[in-house]
Amino acid sequence: MQLAELHPALTHFPIALLMAAFFFQMIVLLKPKWMAPTVPLWILGLSVTITLFAILSGEAAADLAASNAGVSQEVADLIASHEQFGNITIWGSLILFGGWFWLRLRYGDSRRLGIVTLVCLFFLMLVVFYSGNLGSSLVFDHGVGVKLP
Repeated sequence: MQLAELHPALTHFPIALLMAAFFFQMIVLLKPKWMAPTVPLWILGLSVTITLFAILSGEAAADLAASNAGVSQEVADLIASHEQFGNITIWGSLILFGGWFWLRLRYGDSRRLGIVTLVCLFFLMLVVFYSGNLGSSLVFDHGVGVKLP
């Protein structure tokens, strides 16, 4: 199995984990006694780790798609946009995780930090949803990465 073939499977984990981190952070803010306040942080960390593998497999998938003859300019532009939003996702996630981790160590539990983090997680989710929409358009509308019998 090639790395490019893993991209469709790997991409769903960061999406689900990012959503879980958002909703768990909301729970931590609304009902702080329901769970440890570090749970959303560690879920985001797991999301970052799997996102790195999703990015690597996506790079391999993009290279494979580009090497196939007949890729139109529209498809090449969609691939570039999908890749750009993937890069925004990984860098945004890394910065948020590192900043959240450092601020939490430095200042402990802070409701203000929790709210800022929730807003950042929300915007990261929007970026991920848009990137996923571009990826699904590549597969379902243009047949990129689909093996025909």
